[in-house]
Amino acid sequence: MRSFVSGLMLAAAVGCAPVPEPPPPPDVAAHEAAAATLWADYTAAVVSKDVERATSLFSDAVSFQLQGIPPVAKSGLAELYRGLLATTDVVSIELRPEYSNVPMDGLIHQAGSFVEPQVREGKPVTEYGRYATAIAREADGQWRVTFLMGIVDSIV
Repeated sequence: MRSFVSGLMLAAAVGCAPVPEPPPPPDVAAHEAAAATLWADYTAAVVSKDVERATSLFSDAVSFQLQGIPPVAKSGLAELYRGLLATTDVVSIELRPEYSNVPMDGLIHQAGSFVEPQVREGKPVTEYGRYATAIAREADGQWRVTFLMGIVDSIV
């Protein structure tokens, strides 16, 4: 009987413990602003051919997938960018997010289209395509791309 009463008292004490408040919902506008800042930094780095700066904006565990190129790990990004930028001058990159989702604080998913005017081997071209990405705030407080998939629909 004693253990039954003790068990009831324990159950009552645990059952009466205050329930912690759920965390506030993530600030969607702040997440979208962080993503926009990251893409502005990325564009500036690519346009200036600053490969180290461009690749620093990707997580160490990034999944990087571009149409026609096998998936690349972070360790291979600098070599990939050097190769791509050896014969191409990127004039600008315009991202047009059509979908943004903030499933939790510190993470944003986006998908949309892009326009990327370039000069390849002296000739102006423009790539039009689509992208999907995940951007996370990492332990050091920096926002980095953790997933990027790009598909070029046309080159004019």
